Formats: sequence, structure tokens, C-alpha cells
Amino acid sequence: MDGLSGSNEPNKKRCDCEPDGVCRTFGERWEKNCFTYECQRDGNSWIANVVAAACKDAYGQCRHNGERMPYYHLDQLYRNCLCSVTGTTTRYQCTGNSNVVPVPIQCKGCKVNGVCHNQGSRWEENCNTYECQRIGNYWTMAKAVSRKCKDAYGNCRNHNEYMTASYNGLIFDNCLCQVNGLDASYHCNYSVGK
Repeated sequence: MDGLSGSNEPNKKRCDCEPDGVCRTFGERWEKNCFTYECQRDGNSWIANVVAAACKDAYGQCRHNGERMPYYHLDQLYRNCLCSVTGTTTRYQCTGNSNVVPVPIQCKGCKVNGVCHNQGSRWEENCNTYECQRIGNYWTMAKAVSRKCKDAYGNCRNHNEYMTASYNGLIFDNCLCQVNGLDASYHCNYSVGK
């Protein structure tokens, strides 16, 4: 049986979306890195879409629209910044130089592009998932631990998910994302090209 109501396997959950390897069902919402995601249908496939956002303060805490907070930017701590959220876009409005404290925050994990990631945390960048791991006495960014396909619109797609792909300036619909370890590719029906 399929794990839905009436199944002999009540603990089995239907997987419509599997972001970061976690099984999610249609309409399910979850929070990660101050973003709220929802499993939604996109044509013939299921995707995890950002449906709400919050600002991340200097200490990694999520702050809501209109809240004042400390914010870390270019190795300086701004103590009085306003979190501004419009849809799924966040902006930080910090007051003048008088509130700048030139004391860098110490990152105890992996600092990548000015963002501190805690040990064991994972983040997605350019359709690659990275993990911060401790190696010896040093913190370092691990190589990619998983990968997804990038569709024609710059969105990341999961293994066995259908997508629209761009190749040599042509757009192809109904391409199947194939991921094997850290290798990602897609296979298209070339007769569908636009």
C-alpha cells in the first residue's frame, strides 16, 4: 500500500518534496535559516518554495519586520538596525556611523562570504549543499556534501524532478534531473525544445 489513509503501514509518510533529504508533504511548511518554506506543486513536479522570510541578526537569531536588532556587515557590528521584510525579501536599515562598533564578532564555525555557519550546519549555495565540519583544531568549510540540478530559471531541482533546462541558448521542457553523488545532470526530450 502507499502509506496514505487505510494503509497497513501507518508510519510511512508520503514524500512530495525532499529538501535536504527530509520528506515533506504537499502544503507542509517548515523554517530554516529565517526562511519559511512550503512544499508546492510546480507543473508536474513538487518544489520547496520560500513563502515567508525574517531577518537574521548579528547572532543568528530570526527577527520580524519592524524589529530593531544588531546586524553584522563588513566586519563591523551595527547596534541599531531595522528589519524590513517585503514578501520574501529582507532588508536591513542601519542608522549612521555613530552606532558602528568596530569590534568583529568571533566566528566559532565556518565563515563563508561574511556569514558564520555553526559546526554541523548545512547550507545551500548555487545548488550545492555544504556542511561546516571540524578538522583537527581548525574549522573549515567542507566540500559539497550533496548537489542538485539548476534549471533554466536558476532554481535548484532535486533528483528525479522534472524541470525546464537551458542548453546553448535553447530551452527544453520536461528534462529529468539526475543526481549521482556530487554529479548532477539532466536528460531532455530534444523534440520538446522551444
